[in-house]
Amino acid sequence: CKEINAGAAVVTRGQAVKQKKPMSPLIVPSPEAVDRETFMEFQLDDQSLNKSRNLVGERPKETKAGEVSFQEKKGLLYRVFVPNKGNATKQLLVPQKLRCKVLAVAHDGLLSGHCGIKRTLERVMSIFFWKDLADDVRRYCRSCDICQKTLPKGRHGKAPLQKMPVIKEPFKRVAVDLVGPITP
Repeated sequence: CKEINAGAAVVTRGQAVKQKKPMSPLIVPSPEAVDRETFMEFQLDDQSLNKSRNLVGERPKETKAGEVSFQEKKGLLYRVFVPNKGNATKQLLVPQKLRCKVLAVAHDGLLSGHCGIKRTLERVMSIFFWKDLADDVRRYCRSCDICQKTLPKGRHGKAPLQKMPVIKEPFKRVAVDLVGPITP
């Protein structure tokens, strides 16, 4: 009985060509890390968060989905959402300068997998919030270059077959294919 030498396995021409090509690196967006002090400065400078900043400490506002209130904790501005059914969610209010970075991590990140609008929105809203968040997520996902290239678009199903009437007399219906003039 001969022992099988694993090193002497057959390598096909296709495998040899693949082994010669260098491995392409994994493309991962690398958003710059933002520390707490920088985030607080961005929140203070952002004019779009002024309305929320003015609502800090006031009674929760009743909405159809639940109660919304705003609070400041250790210099950071949060939105507290208490749904009618479920647990409260504390969401960090994101300044205008950092919104694209949050969307990039939530949609394009290594563990996000270019999910659709609904799942990306749920992912962002679990931690962050800003005014018109849903519109921004929708716009970002629809404009994603990778998603546009990979999602199937324009596929239409086949038209259903319909019954043809039975023709009882000859030449009642005539179909002619006309081609011409044909020149050599």
